[in-house]
Amino acid sequence: MFEPLFARLSDHYHLVAPDYPGFGHSDWPDPKTFAYTFDHYAEIMNHFTEALGLSRYALYMQDTAAPLAFAWHWRIRTGSRL
Repeated sequence: MFEPLFARLSDHYHLVAPDYPGFGHSDWPDPKTFAYTFDHYAEIMNHFTEALGLSRYALYMQDTAAPLAFAWHWRIRTGSRL
């Protein structure tokens, strides 16, 4: 779905396309042990960007990822959960 967009951007940008747990091609963690909340996904993505050393980036958002991205951005900007 995003391959044409990635092809157009890849010559100019370093692209990272994470697959959120339970979405896309990733496994579904057990809901008894995994919190399927926007705050939890924001926490996961914050750790992900820190692990990759990404200090500056732009977000491409759509569908379910949009509120997740806003929760993540809020957490980064304020240090608090929504």
